[in-house]
Amino acid sequence: MTPQELIVASARLDAQSEGLLVAAKIIAAIRPLFSVDAATLQVTTSIGIGIAAAGTDAETLMRAADEALYQAKASGRNTYRTVAADQESSGQPA
Repeated sequence: MTPQELIVASARLDAQSEGLLVAAKIIAAIRPLFSVDAATLQVTTSIGIGIAAAGTDAETLMRAADEALYQAKASGRNTYRTVAADQESSGQPA
């Protein structure tokens, strides 16, 4: 199957920990095996979280999230990583 990417954006999270909780819930929801016709399928998830202060432009936030996504993919499946938009080159493991 072809990898798919999806963006979830929220301006209503009060703390980084809330974003990490959302990521963990997404992974937990997608992790179980499921059946389609006669096939049993497993989907894995890699999530990149860009963390930004108020006033950060969308392009900078997207670059941070993209870098975090690639760090998560490099770390294995069913994981997430964060990168602060003002520190794009120093991603933090989740």
